[in-house]
Amino acid sequence: MKGGLGREVVFRIPDDEYAPSSPTAIGIQGGRFRYAADGLLGGKPGAKSKFLINGVPKDSGALNFANPGDVITFYNPGGGGYGDPLERDPELVESDVINGYVSLEKAKEDYGVIIDPKTMKLDLEATQRLRNAMRGK
Repeated sequence: MKGGLGREVVFRIPDDEYAPSSPTAIGIQGGRFRYAADGLLGGKPGAKSKFLINGVPKDSGALNFANPGDVITFYNPGGGGYGDPLERDPELVESDVINGYVSLEKAKEDYGVIIDPKTMKLDLEATQRLRNAMRGK
C-alpha cells in the first residue's frame, strides 16, 4: 500500500560571527546510501539516501568539507512499500497528495490515481480506467 515517509534535513554553515574559522568536515555513513529498503508483498522499494552540498551530490563514504555559507542537505528515505500500490484506497492517496506526502505525478505513476491539478479532487472513473490499463486489463 505505501512505505514509511522519509525526511529532508537542510542546514547552512554559518557565515557570520559564528562561522567556523576553517572548512567544516562532514562524514556520514549508512547502508541506505547504497541500498534501498525492500518492499514487501508487491510493494516497491524505498528510495536511497542522498547527501548534497550546495545542491551537488557528494559521496557519503568520503570525508567532505563545507565552507561558511554552504547549504547541506540530507535526504533520509522511509521504508519500502507494503502491498500492491494499485490496491491502495484512492481516497487515501488523494489525502496524501493534499497533505504533501505524494506528488500528483507519483500518485498517477505509482498508485494509478488521477487527481485534478486545479481542484485537487480525485477522479475515480479516470483512476479506475488507468488502474485497469496498468494491470493489463
